[in-house]
Amino acid sequence: LLLSAMEAGAEKGAPAPKKVAKGGKKTSTKPMRTSKRSIKRRKFDDELVESSLQQTAEATGTRKRDDFDHLFKMTSGWLPTDDLALILAVQQTNDLESVYAGVSFSSSFSLSDIQERWYALLYDPYVSRLAVEAIRQLHPEQIAEIESKVLWSKEEEKLLAEVSCGNSDGTKPFEELLEKNRIAFFRTRTPKSLHDHWLKMKHYRLLKDQKVQPMLHGDTLMSFSDAEEQLEKAEKEQQQRKDQLHAAIVRDDALEQELNYIDRQQKRAIRRLEEDIPKWQTLVEGLSAQELSEERF
Repeated sequence: LLLSAMEAGAEKGAPAPKKVAKGGKKTSTKPMRTSKRSIKRRKFDDELVESSLQQTAEATGTRKRDDFDHLFKMTSGWLPTDDLALILAVQQTNDLESVYAGVSFSSSFSLSDIQERWYALLYDPYVSRLAVEAIRQLHPEQIAEIESKVLWSKEEEKLLAEVSCGNSDGTKPFEELLEKNRIAFFRTRTPKSLHDHWLKMKHYRLLKDQKVQPMLHGDTLMSFSDAEEQLEKAEKEQQQRKDQLHAAIVRDDALEQELNYIDRQQKRAIRRLEEDIPKWQTLVEGLSAQELSEERF
């Protein structure tokens, strides 16, 4: 009966009954609504991933800025020549205080500045890599100049102190000393440089066969680094005097040019006067002849 009634209703156009899902719930037969827009809202997972990526990029940028600030702080003021001089001096002395007292850098660095720079060269990969690359770009003449002024090690001075203070053979003993102990001396040492440093040691009585004179009351003992500083100061003063003399010579050249110009002007005026002399002679002769004729009449 139920089936016949449903068929009769369908023939009359009555609506079909709703389907019942399992569990007694009714389900709609209407189609689901869909959006025709091309841009749809992003899923929550996509937003989460993008936000995490953005935060990571911001953190990376902040870290890079911090690294750049740290790198700029560690490299500001230090030239490649300073780094090379620092490295060589530490290799020779193994003492940063001796480096501070004996090396002349391009700027007046303090002991703490030198310590920070040395530790940065050792342990900071960014600073050390940049420093090495910059040192490799130096001109060979700059490297040779720095190596010629490198500090003397204790082993080198110990070998030089063995040379007798009564040596009168010039550089010959130092040639033999350099041949026998090539490994102990720095690679740029020459017999002449050994002889010059030996003379400084002899002057301050640092040789093995010299006796230290007793100090007088009130005298102060000068260290070797202070003596080298005084010598460098004297060399700088001598260079300044040479520069002043050169500037004076340049000024004398300018003065000489001005004097030559004045001399040419004076000679030109004298030449004009000489050209006017015949005219004045003619005028004077004419006046003299006129006066004579008047006296006769």
